[in-house]
Amino acid sequence: MNKPIKKAIIIHQGALGDLINTVPAIRAIKENAGLLIGIGSERLQLLEYAGILDQALSSESISFHTLFSENFQPARILEEIFSGTELAVSWLGRNSEVYQKNLARLAGKAEIFQEPFPPAPGSEPISKILARPVQKAGIEVSDFIPRLKLPESAKETALSIVGDKPFIAIHPGSGSSKKAMPAAKLFRILELLAEIMPRQKIAIITGEVEKQMVFELVKKCPEKLRPIAQLVKDLPLLKLADLLSQAQLYLGMDSGPTHLAASLGIKTVAVFGPTDPLVWAPPQGNVKVAAGRFPCAPCTDETRRDCPEPRCMAAVSEEEIIELIKT
Repeated sequence: MNKPIKKAIIIHQGALGDLINTVPAIRAIKENAGLLIGIGSERLQLLEYAGILDQALSSESISFHTLFSENFQPARILEEIFSGTELAVSWLGRNSEVYQKNLARLAGKAEIFQEPFPPAPGSEPISKILARPVQKAGIEVSDFIPRLKLPESAKETALSIVGDKPFIAIHPGSGSSKKAMPAAKLFRILELLAEIMPRQKIAIITGEVEKQMVFELVKKCPEKLRPIAQLVKDLPLLKLADLLSQAQLYLGMDSGPTHLAASLGIKTVAVFGPTDPLVWAPPQGNVKVAAGRFPCAPCTDETRRDCPEPRCMAAVSEEEIIELIKT
């Protein structure tokens, strides 16, 4: 049985998908802590919104960067935040001995994520890898499935964005263009979806990294798809979560929104090319995976960055994706 903790702090600056996959570890801390505070990027607001954190703080607003200083003198706000903290778990700073020393000075006990990241193809599922500092702190993590539950108000947000018609959400992009869906393939899938689900609206979700894709979508979208397809651009994270939580179906790549949709319990089809689905695919039972069967896939991050043409993504069959959607 885990020993109760009066107050704990987690520190996480990672991308959305990494944060979602850390949820099982953070939830395990929450179940044993009277108060759990998160420090890091604004993405942590999602975990406060879902009731996993009691409070989410932006690292930029509390002089957190000073923990990387050799001559660290904690600001009063840092001393107040860390006052009474019995455990701090950080997924930041594994390469900085200075940071680790200063964090241990502020917290009664500090554990730092030390694993190579991103993990190589063939590694364990990412949610298990990310749970290791929590396990090292002596807290049992028995459930490695990321799950999020949003307030009832999420329905109202979705209605304000796409209306009351049932809809399919599609996010064709990714943090890396090598993991994104080619535009021609996307249009073919949209046409097939329109045939098998003629009554559903299609919400195509794009963000900052998909600006070039937005241009192609607007310019090249087939005329017959325009009445049912709606481009949803640059939603703040909490509104994106609200929207995805009301979708009948989600189709996406290896990306943060895909992990988000899966964690919300939405039927999800995830398309993988250069990355290893055994490591990175959402582990929920509501997820089906389509992976490119190409000789060099999956590959390392270094290989992917040097790849002139992501043929593994082009090799994913549109028909296979549609069959997964239909089942």
